[in-house]
Amino acid sequence: MTLRPGPSFLALALTMLAGCGLPGDAQAAKRCTRLIDTIPKAQRGELASAMTQRGEGLPADVNPYMNWRERGRVAQGNDGAGFGAFVPWGQVFAAEGQDDAAPATIAIRRMEAYILSRSNGRWHKVSASNTVEGALFKPNFEGNSIIQARVAPGAEYTAVEVHPKLPFHFWPKSGRVAIAGADVGGVLVSYQVRVLDPGPSATRYVFSAGGDYWKTKSGQWDNYKTNGDAGIGRFIYATSQWRTAFMTTSSEADLARCLG
Repeated sequence: MTLRPGPSFLALALTMLAGCGLPGDAQAAKRCTRLIDTIPKAQRGELASAMTQRGEGLPADVNPYMNWRERGRVAQGNDGAGFGAFVPWGQVFAAEGQDDAAPATIAIRRMEAYILSRSNGRWHKVSASNTVEGALFKPNFEGNSIIQARVAPGAEYTAVEVHPKLPFHFWPKSGRVAIAGADVGGVLVSYQVRVLDPGPSATRYVFSAGGDYWKTKSGQWDNYKTNGDAGIGRFIYATSQWRTAFMTTSSEADLARCLG
């Protein structure tokens, strides 16, 4: 006599098979959320432009030979070998040609960084915060000297008074995160800005996103011997509406890989 499994047996067998995690099975497909799908469609145009198009405006008083002044550019890119830490960052400048720019208060939120692993082919969110810290610098970051800025952290965003002559350079208050530098296959950094006090200064500031590799989580700056930037995205205008700046070292195909 041939025994035929009843419905309950079949259901159990299918459940056990689904839990096996075989490559390419339906369960694996369900577990894959593409990184690009986590970015609202309205922002994907700016993501595509961040590293390829000219900026909407130029940062004031930056030397013309600075290769990040006019458009986004990749530097270290995905070459993280020899580095053990990473930090996303942003910068806000008065726009060039607006000599009457006045101080303004802006809000910064949703600073995030993702790294693509070479070993498993998946993106990992390594940093996420609404709270940032930073300082005012000279326009070309001469000597890395700083002046204290007025920064007010909040639950939903960080409010900052930006200066018409000195850029505000900032990073997550949580600081650098540990990474396996040789395993880096891609980088994505993003954050949002809006002007809190609407008025004549609402379109007089530009901002961009970047990220640095560091030798260690706690090492001191040593004239770029201990760190190097992965890339810097293009500058866009700050307005009274939330806008998102991006920097990425990755291709469209890489951005379509799984998150998790």
